[in-house]
Amino acid sequence: GGDRTGDELLVDALSAPGGFETIDAAVGLKAARLAKLLAAARRTAAQGGTIEEILWSLWQGSGLANEWGAQAQGTGVLADEANRALDAAVALFAAAQRFVERTPGAPAVRFVDEQLSSELPEDSLAPQRAAESVFVGTAPALIGREFEIVVVAGLQEGVWPNLRPRGTLLHAALLPAAATAVREGRTPPESESAADARVAVRSDELRLFALAASRARRQLVLSCTANDDEQPSMLMGYAEHRVRGQRRRPMQLRGLVGALRREAVADATGEAPAALAMLAEAGVPGAHPDEWYGMRPPSTVAPLVDLDGDPDAVVQVSPSQIDRAEESPLGWFVDRVAAPPSGLAASIGTIVHAVVEEAGATGETALETIWAGVESRLAELRFEAGWVAEREKRGARRMAEGAADYLENFADDGKVLLGAEGRFTLELGRVRLSGTIDRVEASPDGTTVIVDLKTGRTPPSAAETAAHPQLAAYQLAARHGAVPNAGGLGGAKLVYLARPLRGAAYTERAQQPFDDDDERAFRERLDAVAKAMSGSTFEAPVEVGHRSRFGAWHYRVHLVPAVSA
Repeated sequence: GGDRTGDELLVDALSAPGGFETIDAAVGLKAARLAKLLAAARRTAAQGGTIEEILWSLWQGSGLANEWGAQAQGTGVLADEANRALDAAVALFAAAQRFVERTPGAPAVRFVDEQLSSELPEDSLAPQRAAESVFVGTAPALIGREFEIVVVAGLQEGVWPNLRPRGTLLHAALLPAAATAVREGRTPPESESAADARVAVRSDELRLFALAASRARRQLVLSCTANDDEQPSMLMGYAEHRVRGQRRRPMQLRGLVGALRREAVADATGEAPAALAMLAEAGVPGAHPDEWYGMRPPSTVAPLVDLDGDPDAVVQVSPSQIDRAEESPLGWFVDRVAAPPSGLAASIGTIVHAVVEEAGATGETALETIWAGVESRLAELRFEAGWVAEREKRGARRMAEGAADYLENFADDGKVLLGAEGRFTLELGRVRLSGTIDRVEASPDGTTVIVDLKTGRTPPSAAETAAHPQLAAYQLAARHGAVPNAGGLGGAKLVYLARPLRGAAYTERAQQPFDDDDERAFRERLDAVAKAMSGSTFEAPVEVGHRSRFGAWHYRVHLVPAVSA
């Protein structure tokens, strides 16, 4: 072909008579040439040749040196690709040379395995392109080097710092001290404790982090992931530094506007108002005062229910919401006007309730039957991951076991189901109490008990059960005839299906039957809740318990520091 390129030869071959046969012959020739090269490499390896000798024989026989060298002298995409290929070949030979120097006599396949399993490039003495490149390496590889921008990635708990002790099998770190002690006739030192080992490892990890962070001339970026599976490392706390006595402002517009608005509230004579004005002129959202929270008048200050102005107005109260309104009126209000999604636990609870209702109606209370109904409905839910599905499936299985055990004991005790999922409504002055009762059961002695099934795992104490507002509301409705078949009421109880207790797969908490004093006290309590629900302002506690339902951020709006209000 002389100086003609491969593409020109290919065009000629296709256009000539019998062109495809010519190409088949050329491809066959190349395949035979490759087979010959590989056979020679195998012979070199069988004769004890090093990986460097094997690679050199392949390189010389391939003829790529002349081809890539000629392409690299040109310009364009083909030249760039040839340059990258030559750089990679030089780096490969440099790595092979270091491998032979470090482990003479090691088989060539070991070098191949190490290169394929490596996630980061080896420290290389081969020439590398300095312009428009990103260096990727470990912290020790940064010794003696500096960069304009350094990104420290993967700052995850358990990854960096990794506090797992190193060299604990043979305690290699103690060998120098032991050898010195033997020469001096002293007793060799004992192995350090696990706590001391972790302290030493933590110090090493902090030094590596300091090394990586100090390589940045202009900007240091720390990155991590925060979700259900991964947590940020404690090293991320070092990002909370201050510049000239003030917290560094965010580098995104949304955060910058918020920071400037906060500064403007604290000091109206500073630079923040002027900066906000500049951002407002540029049309940045949130910079103009017209868009600030708290600057506009309230849309309304009227109460949710006007009990004073409207004599016919009533407050709708659900038994399950009484304790929520008592614990945090603001939390109840947030749920009422902007209820968050019910969540996975609520969906599974609904499934279990539906299956238990069907089992009570049909009399099929065997565990296999109940679990089959729950499992078939679980298949309709969407889970974030497989492990989440397995976890929730195990929890649902515990609920099914508790339900089956309860229903079997219910049948063995000779009890009768009088009603399931029955709705009721009771008018008490300005309060309309309405809800749904899971079960109304009759005992052989003629008394009836109201049962509320729970799918949670934390039953209330005896004192909390005695004052439980949901059970009290059911008893109040039954005493006033709003609950069918509830004559001769013998109290109410909670049944926690997922909490085994004393040999049973479930836990019961019973509330004694109401008397007149109990009813009077609960009606006063109900009036207070209705008054809070009907108001125009809603209070919330500053501190809530560790397991409080109102610990989420959207229930803590009253504690968020002012930005510009």
